Amino acid sequence: MSTEKTNTTRRATARRRPSARRRPEGAARAERSRAAARPPRTGSAGKTSGGAAGERVAAVAGKLSSVDPGSLVARFRVPLIAAAAVLVAIAVLYGPACTYYQAWRTNGVLQERDAQASADTTQLEGDINGLMTEEGVKDEARRRGYVEEGETRIVVEGQDDEGDGSDQDQQAAESVPWYIALGDFVFQYQGA
Repeated sequence: MSTEKTNTTRRATARRRPSARRRPEGAARAERSRAAARPPRTGSAGKTSGGAAGERVAAVAGKLSSVDPGSLVARFRVPLIAAAAVLVAIAVLYGPACTYYQAWRTNGVLQERDAQASADTTQLEGDINGLMTEEGVKDEARRRGYVEEGETRIVVEGQDDEGDGSDQDQQAAESVPWYIALGDFVFQYQGA
């Protein structure tokens, strides 16, 4: 009895398969639309004055009209999904990145101000130490226009004592590299 079962199963699996594969209905429909959209082929006698360039344009136009949008989506599915994921990631991370950049820039500006205040403090301490001596007091009095007994005061006009460096300091502080300026624009940094 066991041999009969195997013989029947062999007969059932030994069916003839059709020689031509059947295409899905969508693929057959797409092929028919492509064939209908192709421009008719002409021989050398049918060439127009445009020549080979005209034929190329017609061939490209025929190919573009025969493109199935469904096949384009299927063909570029992975790149489209990747691009959408990147755009979503940029949109989600913009807020935290903006906050981080503004905090970083504010910290940098405050550190510069702290360094400038420390330099000013050091200079003022040096001036105070210089004024604690007798020579320092005499020099400061002369600078302010006072003279000792027996000395004559002379005023020279047309010569500046010291150049005002505050304008240069402001210009140096406002000139930032291009990439910092770009970051300030992108992340809307207003300044501290």
